[in-house]
Amino acid sequence: KNLWGGRTVVDIEAEPEARPEQTRSPEDEALLRELASVDAALTAGDIGGAIGTLRGLLLAGRLGREVLARSSVAMEAFGDAELAAAFQAASTGRGPEPLVELSAAFLGMDDAPVALALANAAQRRARGEDPIVTGVQAEAAARTGQHAEVLRLLSRYEGRWPDPVLLQRYAASAIQTGDRARYERVVPDLARIPDAGWITKAAERAHAFEPHPEATDH
Repeated sequence: KNLWGGRTVVDIEAEPEARPEQTRSPEDEALLRELASVDAALTAGDIGGAIGTLRGLLLAGRLGREVLARSSVAMEAFGDAELAAAFQAASTGRGPEPLVELSAAFLGMDDAPVALALANAAQRRARGEDPIVTGVQAEAAARTGQHAEVLRLLSRYEGRWPDPVLLQRYAASAIQTGDRARYERVVPDLARIPDAGWITKAAERAHAFEPHPEATDH
């Protein structure tokens, strides 16, 4: 059973519990109220209610350690020890790896919106280019239908693909957006990948990339 079910991703991060009261913003105070409601739900045994509130916080990009730690407690109470441990690692770790693993776990549950929020947070922790983090971001963005965002994320790797999976994701999103120029730029790279034939077939089925008139025989 998956209690995490869907909303829109925004990108805000904060840890108001660690801040002096006089420096807290209205957004911080709102978050503290949400956290208090999570605590009350957990105390009352309303695990579904707690997870619902936590999901909203994750999707809003509120991925401070207090939210991640409570998510760990909620998943432990729900009986998912593996996901609880992943949230706990993310709440105590400093690098992007625990958030990437969490994001991949949510992709495995077909929950791309939460996966994207977690991948975005992982990218902030990475503080620079990280193909693994970017790849998870791109996959989550694609699964939420944000193919233009996939192209934005992966365009930096044109001509120097660190992983053929990223190339295939880029080409597939170019097909989805009808971006013929981008697709044609990577066709030579695709030709060097043994298992990339499905992308060419997808382009043909979509009728998005018909041959240029001047390239056809008369």
